[in-house]
Amino acid sequence: MLDIVEIGSIISDFVRVGYNAAVKDYDPPQDKLRQSEVKKWLKFRKIEFKTFQELEKQGLIHARKGAAANSPLFYSKAEIQKAFATMRLNRLMTTNELNDYERRKDDK
Repeated sequence: MLDIVEIGSIISDFVRVGYNAAVKDYDPPQDKLRQSEVKKWLKFRKIEFKTFQELEKQGLIHARKGAAANSPLFYSKAEIQKAFATMRLNRLMTTNELNDYERRKDDK
């Protein structure tokens, strides 16, 4: 059975997904994250880079190249957030417990 903290965590994850989807729709350049900025952004969001790499390997997160010849690879923040939220919900449904293993623990 889910407790209120777990339900709040799921809602919070999907609120972020909705917010990032709106940003992507209304201001597409703000959704783009250069490959060189990914680790910093994940650290800010307290998400493990290893988990990001695993989700990318599974095809849930994709790098894209811009239209210009020398464009860097970039990722969609909305796609990354959706992949993490979906993974956490899937984990909850299969194990019946919410595990923050994919989130980076703060140094204390």
